[in-house]
Amino acid sequence: MEYQVGRVRERIDKLAGSARAPEGGVTRLSYTPAYREAMVLVRGFMEEAGMKVRIDPLGNIFGRFDGNDRSLPVVLTGSHLDSVPNGGKFDGALGLISAIECVNGWKDAGWRPHRPVEVIAMLEEEGTQFGIVMFASRVLTGRMKSEDPARVVNAEGKSVAGMLADWGLDKNAFQTACLDPAKIRCFVEFHIEQGEQLHRRHLACGLVTDIVGIYRCWVTITGTANHAGTTRMDSRRDALVAASHIVEKSFEAALQSGDHYVATVGMMDIWPGAVNIVPGRVSMPIEIRATTTAELDVAKEWLLAEFRGVEAKYGVKIEITRTSLVEPTHLDEQIVGVLRQAAQSANVGYLEMPSWAGHDAQLMASIVPTAMIFAPSINGISHSPLEDTRWEDIEVGLNVYSRALMDLASK
Repeated sequence: MEYQVGRVRERIDKLAGSARAPEGGVTRLSYTPAYREAMVLVRGFMEEAGMKVRIDPLGNIFGRFDGNDRSLPVVLTGSHLDSVPNGGKFDGALGLISAIECVNGWKDAGWRPHRPVEVIAMLEEEGTQFGIVMFASRVLTGRMKSEDPARVVNAEGKSVAGMLADWGLDKNAFQTACLDPAKIRCFVEFHIEQGEQLHRRHLACGLVTDIVGIYRCWVTITGTANHAGTTRMDSRRDALVAASHIVEKSFEAALQSGDHYVATVGMMDIWPGAVNIVPGRVSMPIEIRATTTAELDVAKEWLLAEFRGVEAKYGVKIEITRTSLVEPTHLDEQIVGVLRQAAQSANVGYLEMPSWAGHDAQLMASIVPTAMIFAPSINGISHSPLEDTRWEDIEVGLNVYSRALMDLASK
């Protein structure tokens, strides 16, 4: 089976060109004009590959390549079409365009699978619009059924309901866009690693065994705001000093865990925020990622104990105002086995590894057997205009990906 990596490159470049940000990266946010333009391009790519295309009630794109037995559950594959602001051109787009190329190669060679294959372009994986990561896959897997789309809003106050109406989509999409697991054989996603494990090892292929769990807690640290000149150092209840202690110790604890988990504080709100006032309040989110529930629990328990120590040491009060949790996901061993066999039959060196980033596959795994393939990211850079992957490595991954899809669609 022959594939045209040049065609993959051309289509990824077209997608990137349609959403070029002034800073040089790609900005393709869901339900925007740039996203609509990308949808038109993707629909055209799918039709060129011989697929029947439909748009679901939420705005996801499905391209169907029928098999010899159309009644069988489909092999579902693809990735997300949205990007972060000023992001890279490979995140999401590589997996989506490569899925289309697999089907395109089959059509060109006159090969037909036994069961149908569907390629999906999912929106809003990044969570940029509504602050809900993996938004489309949450809807597809039924996790948003009880939510009101009029109450899910972006930073400008625009609701999902309003955007659905503007695009002529179903106002009841949270219910009507849900997938029927009985009609899906499995889900496979091809994606850039976004880390540097494959790049460091000079490997072109990663087989994902697990996707990390993500715990986030938003904390408010309250001390006493006071005059920066007249408040003695031994009398201060400085909320920022206490917050800084938490940031430093969280970093050190994760570093000493031996790669069992990672911890990050990526933003901070300081009040009153003046150069001559001792900070009286700091609000910040703390994120912890681990590949197992046990490791995540250990890190959370350490963090809670650290809060109590910081309160005593600095005379502050720490309140957890909000938490969120995405459980770690172990991907389907049978489907991972198919990927392994595909890599071995292609004589490709590979690494079995966890994903430290969240993906739509994480939620899809809750309803159907799921697996992922990684292509290396040069220097581990992603969510940046500097994001890059060697085309030789993409060609290797595409070969493994297609072999696996052909196997899954032939059984």
